[in-house]
Amino acid sequence: MTERPKVTNRSVAIVSIMAVVVVAVVVWVFLSVANGPVYVKYRTNGPVNIHSSNFDPLNKSGSTVRGAWYDSSQKYMVIDLKGTYYQYCGVSTSTWDWLKSVDSDAYYQTDIKGNFDCRVNPVPEY
Repeated sequence: MTERPKVTNRSVAIVSIMAVVVVAVVVWVFLSVANGPVYVKYRTNGPVNIHSSNFDPLNKSGSTVRGAWYDSSQKYMVIDLKGTYYQYCGVSTSTWDWLKSVDSDAYYQTDIKGNFDCRVNPVPEY
């Protein structure tokens, strides 16, 4: 017969400490992503805090467009496409309003993708 290893106070303490560390790391990662700045692909002047008060969030998501944020004063939009953030410059308020009111995936494909180039339109500093 095989003898079971003894559970000691030390092994229980080690497992408990490891569990606390794992939970702390998960919470930290979640909070830093949910509330902090994001790195936008092709943006050369630093990350953007899309959670600041000057950004209006899109309150829905699709299979491609997982989120969008719009700064009307700068005509600047950030879109989360399957986990990668992209920037769009020179976006009119009417374009943002349409994105909010229709199927975001379809509207992105037909009216936003390939338009609002930040190499042509000004990129705001944040």
